[in-house]
Amino acid sequence: LTIGRQRTMIMQYLSEQLTAYQQPAIKNILNAFCQASFRYIDLSPFKALVDDAMLAQILQANKDVLVSLNLSRCSKITDLSVKILAVCSNTLESLVLAGTGIEGLQLSGWSLFTPGGSWVDRMTFLRLRHLDVRGCVALKAMRLKAPLLEQVIIDDCTQLAIADVQSNEDCQFTGLSSCES
Repeated sequence: LTIGRQRTMIMQYLSEQLTAYQQPAIKNILNAFCQASFRYIDLSPFKALVDDAMLAQILQANKDVLVSLNLSRCSKITDLSVKILAVCSNTLESLVLAGTGIEGLQLSGWSLFTPGGSWVDRMTFLRLRHLDVRGCVALKAMRLKAPLLEQVIIDDCTQLAIADVQSNEDCQFTGLSSCES
């Protein structure tokens, strides 16, 4: 196991041992993610506490090394968090947003003007290989570019109407039948 993976496993174990009465201790653990560099972060055990502001701090501290991020069932994650993810778009290989309340995985309203003179309205993840948005029932649109993307899991995204994904030609999409046509 890598040191980053060991740290994540320790954080998960500690969070499982804490009760609701120990919420301040959980916040201290989450603050630890802001103080050190982690390659693998699983925030799903802290689903009731993680919000956009906390995620922004965690991503800022880990933006140059973060490879895997799991935000499963983090109910306070919004579309703002999706835009914040752009800070680690050059390193992120696995992103799990399953069961969050996001409505769009795109840069809508945040289009960028590139030095080449064109507008970009899709998120770009240069190393992303795995994307899991299953159970994101509010997800309406995905506009992203991920040239190395190998797998997208979109089960139960019942509101998904736009899936504009530029990816590896062998990319597998699972769960399309459970999405809006």
